[in-house]
Amino acid sequence: MTQPGSGPVPDAEVGVAVATVWRSPDSPRPVDEPATRDLPDVAAWAAAMDAEVRLGLHGRTETQLLMGEPVIVLAERDGWSQVLAPRQPSSADERGYPGWVRSAHLAEPVDRLDGPIAYATGSTSCRVDGMELSLSPGTALWVDGLEEETVTVLLPGRRHGKVPLREVRLSEKEQRAGTEVGPVLDTAQASSACGTSGEAPAGAASTAPVSSTSAGAPKGWCCRATRTTRSRRSTRCRSTRSVRATSTSSPVRARRSTTWAS
Repeated sequence: MTQPGSGPVPDAEVGVAVATVWRSPDSPRPVDEPATRDLPDVAAWAAAMDAEVRLGLHGRTETQLLMGEPVIVLAERDGWSQVLAPRQPSSADERGYPGWVRSAHLAEPVDRLDGPIAYATGSTSCRVDGMELSLSPGTALWVDGLEEETVTVLLPGRRHGKVPLREVRLSEKEQRAGTEVGPVLDTAQASSACGTSGEAPAGAASTAPVSSTSAGAPKGWCCRATRTTRSRRSTRCRSTRSVRATSTSSPVRARRSTTWAS
């Protein structure tokens, strides 16, 4: 699946609800272990970090990818894959945003180039091989079948999933899902990206948004990250002070990785 519905067949696709892209395989800290598990748990990751620890993500994380997003694999090393994300533009490489992901977070692409698509409208439950997976808002997956109350979707790795019809929007047209902003990677990004004038400086790093829920977390409990690319810079940026106030006054809402629960 490419966007789904357009573009070349990728080398691989994200096979977990949300995969974090790191600057290098050495970037994760011990506290980041939940995000680098074979089945990542971003809710646990977010819960383990206070505002100061979240600030430490700057310079370590690059962006995050949703289930089904395509990647170009450049190299592999010790359980990690160096990738380019074609859906996320970058001045560093015209082919897509660069970084490293756990190889376990990637899977064989879905063998489909056109057809109806299901877009997750919120934190969407998906039954896969007897397990419950929480898809993040904006996840786009190929539709393989439609029943009265459920939709069968195609997942990377030659898998099928079932999602409630009421939790997705069906479309045959290519559409890029909207994104939202929230704390975790946002906090780390803002402290470095915001200048004294409140404008995002040229060359600011980027971090893309994501969300996911965990088995023990309420639906909708998600953490999102703001993305500021060199090619499309943000015109306004919150100050570090306001970001800290936001992240301490509201519950940490975990976003990018995924949680599988039996």
